[in-house]
Amino acid sequence: MKIVFLARSLGIGGAERQMILLANGLKAKGHDVSIVTFYDHKAEDYQDVAIPVISLKKGGRWDFTFFNRLVKTIKELSPDIVHGYLAVPNIFSVFLKLRFPRLKIVWGVRASNMQLENYDYLARVSYRLECLLSRFADLIIVNSIAGYDYAVSNGFKASRMKCIANGIDTEKFTFNPSARKKLRDHLGFDDGIILIGVLGRLDLVKAHSIFLNAAALLAKTFQEVRFLCVEDESPYCLSLKELTQSLNIASLVSWITVSEEIEQVYPALDILCSSSFGEGFPNVIPEAMACGVPCVVTDVGDSKRIVGELGVVVAPNDSLGLSSGISTMIHKIQTVNPNDVQQENRSRITSLFSRQKLIVDTESTLLSLIDKG
Repeated sequence: MKIVFLARSLGIGGAERQMILLANGLKAKGHDVSIVTFYDHKAEDYQDVAIPVISLKKGGRWDFTFFNRLVKTIKELSPDIVHGYLAVPNIFSVFLKLRFPRLKIVWGVRASNMQLENYDYLARVSYRLECLLSRFADLIIVNSIAGYDYAVSNGFKASRMKCIANGIDTEKFTFNPSARKKLRDHLGFDDGIILIGVLGRLDLVKAHSIFLNAAALLAKTFQEVRFLCVEDESPYCLSLKELTQSLNIASLVSWITVSEEIEQVYPALDILCSSSFGEGFPNVIPEAMACGVPCVVTDVGDSKRIVGELGVVVAPNDSLGLSSGISTMIHKIQTVNPNDVQQENRSRITSLFSRQKLIVDTESTLLSLIDKG
């Protein structure tokens, strides 16, 4: 089976990490796999990529000349399947069907409850166009039950859809005492500090402001709590830092830059928080659990399904409710053997959301598509 994964970039997002993990896994099973990206990358973006990566060197948002290079590349590679990842690559993959009628087009859909009013005009148009063109995809793979339901409600055909949950590399994501000590020493925290983190990308959908308001409430009750967030150079990040000042918790919040070595960060946490108001299958939750970290999550997407009875689930967009949920988890980890907490969380991920399950389920689904002719 010859497969080309089509993506905007490699980057360090959850969808990109899943694509790389899946592509590497399919190659290891003997398939001919390549990744074609719209944009060039930094050297660190290629970490862990064991297959050829071809950049189309797209010049910017409005550079559509790259499509000619895409057509040429697909002609040279002659794949059985082009597997798009996320909205814009999905859209362009359909146009390939005009040039290569026998080509099987597979979409990777990760969205759920997008609340499009929170995104720019182009993002809204892209999603509407994706909904319109979804009928031309031969197969649509969604990574969450919530995403499946959301897509169907927006016009995707259920008969063309398949739900395959994300897979976690549990060898990479595991409890690492030395990584825990290293980061906590760097931050100046001993084991008496309860470190609570939000490690999702800086996006409005992640509701960082809800988390920070909950943090301010928690700080009034627990003197030993500290908080960890991802930072970048965006205006959104600056506004969040200003919020910590107005809430008088700036000294309690540490900021780190996201890197490909995110598995070195999770073990430093005592609790992972997902405060989002919209998700499909948020990777940070099972990745943290695979590292033995318990989670407090909002009831969006498949978050509740992932944590099961081991996590605390609260309503989205509710700082008071989130604060109460984190407080419940703090009391739990203070009264239960920490080794038991780590093992229970990790065991749930290894049994339900493993890397191998993702690869096997996807392989069988793609082979079935090809067999249909």
